[in-house]
Amino acid sequence: ALLRCSLRVPARLTRPWTPETPTLYTLLATLRSEGGATLEVVALRVGLRTVEVRQGRLCVNGVAVTLKGVNRHEHSPSTGHVISEASMLEDIQLMKAFNFNCVRCSHYPNDERWYELCDEHGLYVIDEANIESHGMGFSPSRTLAANEDFTDAHVDRVMRTYERDKNHASVILWSLGNEAGNGVAFHRAYEWLKRRDTTRPVQYENARLEPGWSTNGIETIDGNTDIYCPMYPSPEKLRKYAEAHELDASAHPLIMCEYSHAMGNSCGGLMDYWHLIRQYGVLQGGCIWDWVDQGLSMPLPHPKAATPRGGGSGGVEGAVARWFGYGGDFGEAGTPSDGAFCINGLMQPDRRPNPHAFEAKFLQQPIGVREDEDGGVGRATAALLIDNLHDFVELSADEWRCLWALLDDGKPLRSGEVELPKCKAGASARVQIKHSPADPAEVVADGVPHGERVLTIAFHRRRDEHEVAWAQFDVPTSAAAVSRSNALPHSDLVVDQSDASLIHVRGRRLSVSLSRLTGLPSSLVWDGEELMAEPMEPNLWRPLNDNELGAAQHARLRRYRLGGRLSRGGHLRPVEPARVSLGANGSVSVRCLSSVTDDAHLTFSSEVTVRSTGSVHVSASVSTRSTQLLEQGVDKAQAVADGSGVRLRSVPRDGHCTYLDVEASSVRARWDDPGAWQLLTLRIESGDAAAGECRQLRYGDTISLASHNGRYLEAAGGSIVAKALAQGEYGRETPTPAQLFTVERSGGVRADPRVLEGDEVRLKCRGSTLRSRYVAAGEFASQVTAAPAPFLWSVRLGEPPPPLRVGVICALARPSATRVRWYGRGPFESYPDRHAGARLGHWAGNVADQTFRYVRPQESGNKLHTRWMALSDADERYALS
Repeated sequence: ALLRCSLRVPARLTRPWTPETPTLYTLLATLRSEGGATLEVVALRVGLRTVEVRQGRLCVNGVAVTLKGVNRHEHSPSTGHVISEASMLEDIQLMKAFNFNCVRCSHYPNDERWYELCDEHGLYVIDEANIESHGMGFSPSRTLAANEDFTDAHVDRVMRTYERDKNHASVILWSLGNEAGNGVAFHRAYEWLKRRDTTRPVQYENARLEPGWSTNGIETIDGNTDIYCPMYPSPEKLRKYAEAHELDASAHPLIMCEYSHAMGNSCGGLMDYWHLIRQYGVLQGGCIWDWVDQGLSMPLPHPKAATPRGGGSGGVEGAVARWFGYGGDFGEAGTPSDGAFCINGLMQPDRRPNPHAFEAKFLQQPIGVREDEDGGVGRATAALLIDNLHDFVELSADEWRCLWALLDDGKPLRSGEVELPKCKAGASARVQIKHSPADPAEVVADGVPHGERVLTIAFHRRRDEHEVAWAQFDVPTSAAAVSRSNALPHSDLVVDQSDASLIHVRGRRLSVSLSRLTGLPSSLVWDGEELMAEPMEPNLWRPLNDNELGAAQHARLRRYRLGGRLSRGGHLRPVEPARVSLGANGSVSVRCLSSVTDDAHLTFSSEVTVRSTGSVHVSASVSTRSTQLLEQGVDKAQAVADGSGVRLRSVPRDGHCTYLDVEASSVRARWDDPGAWQLLTLRIESGDAAAGECRQLRYGDTISLASHNGRYLEAAGGSIVAKALAQGEYGRETPTPAQLFTVERSGGVRADPRVLEGDEVRLKCRGSTLRSRYVAAGEFASQVTAAPAPFLWSVRLGEPPPPLRVGVICALARPSATRVRWYGRGPFESYPDRHAGARLGHWAGNVADQTFRYVRPQESGNKLHTRWMALSDADERYALS
């Protein structure tokens, strides 16, 4: 028998459950016999709270909330997907420490103990049914969701998830599944849930009336979701949705089920999402993909793993000689795997944070600081507004410490603590910090002249001194402030241009020899000691990161992989003679402009300034340009094959193509965003030029296409955009090589055989024509048939891609310089699109440790906004800065 009962408790007598105040009560359920004897007693820990979608917002206890979420797989580096309670608790504590308040159980219900711990410690849970079938495709003719034979299986999994987890306060949303298409099965599952549970909203990402998230309105959201939960939308899509529905009471709250793919060195642009989330109330957060790198601890020695050099990330620390294995590290060669696609977490397998975890922590912090309009940090007493970004709890001095420090050129000058006034959730409070002398004209404080001033504010919890939030502000200094320098006595510089390959600049203690080809130092002598072991060279390359490899950027950017030795490799040719100029302050500047001969689109320029103070300043830049056909009166960009991006757009130009499958039924195939161009690389396979030669694309050439963004890849395709498959093998992995096309003119007569911007061309297979069928979101399978007409494309020339890095590279004469100090952002790496969580200051460490050991080796270690850097011996007796 089944007995259902309910209990009502007056709200005034309870303390509601929230992730910020996870209050639980013990509920005793007692079963007694007819005679009153106790037969069984069950104790349940329950929380009391409400969840609803109201006026276009997801509300908990009547408050519109922000979900600072992450997707989590159950994983342990030592026991795989069998995890312990200690591992669960560690994950929860780390999530809270990094300012997460929500977890999506992707893509299956988790261990029951997980929900109990989330109840106790305070995490929102999006509980997801164990349903995923995206390998079958999303079209109505293929998805299992539209197949009546599978409806009961779908509904059963949703029912079991609900019945097991219904009493957990932490579960605020039900998810019907992940990437399983849409159809009758999910409509029935949604309807069952809404009848059984009226206390929680339901979400499903595939609940849509279009093949992809190409529109930004609620009119294309299907009726089997209460939340608009797109997967990897661009910030621009979020903005458009918010602008359209911010004031729409009937709108669905937008909560991203997955975003900011955290694979390897990643999460660039996370600040763009959070700027919008803070700006618009209808944007209520999302869940980063994902929490932890799913690697397994492996013993050393192993051919793949380098010998450990001591501490650091990547599972290697001292005597614990371990590394993390992933797809390809198990079984015989050729064993099927997803490679490193399981290594996409904020945390490493042993829960050491990857650098991008700190970016998420900063952007999600529940306390904000901004300058008061009535008096900012430029005054001796700064007026600041403290924003309480919590959804429920009050800020007060009883619970929080507000610490401040004034930095002068990165070094602490003054510090203190200000009492934090009480501030309710969602409100702001004003504080004042006297960080400088009262006289703003005073240019010397504490006996030192002014440098760059930065005010740092930090918020610590009193109970454990954990830093939850921080902010930094540039402090304007008086115009009379003295710039600090270690200037040497003035010494005139002598320029010697008698050498055919070098320009020599000599001073009292410094002697510099500059290459006439690159403009960069070939020799740097200080007090008679040579500091360089080899000449400085232009460098246009760095290792790729995981996301770049996944988007096939190695094919697109291989032009720049010249080993960082452009001049000695014969890759540089002078464009202009080296120019020497004298500055009013006695400095000498040398400017050079060279072209990279392997790529006519690329020029390298440098400027080196030698000052009489003994300093050498080096700057470098590159420029790219499209080839223009100006000869013979043709003023159109030409399509250059192999190494130059060419953009193809389908015709008709509505962003979609209609192809026919073998049953002659129409299939809508999505071509990127409506009206957008797909960027491809064209490689000449045959014709009147050798394979791989970089030249103009001509009609009659046979080419292959490689995608840059990976949207049109078969699972085993690498960078191949289309594959030849046998009839009926749609979606199957295959080692078939790239499909070859012959370039044909689609119309018009012109003697010039070159493909020019605006031409419409046919891409035709030898002896047949390529046909494609829509398989899944952004994936195509292809087959060869002789029947249909060729595809029709419009061609325009794309800009050559910029190099991965513009810099210089050299080796020092003293390999003992293993220590590094710098003034800039740190202590971990930072990049132009990921630096909000790296604060400005003085940092120091070993040179080797600046290369972060990601589970899969890749680009790492960049330090943004660096004012200066110094290398030295371990005892700092020798320094170069």
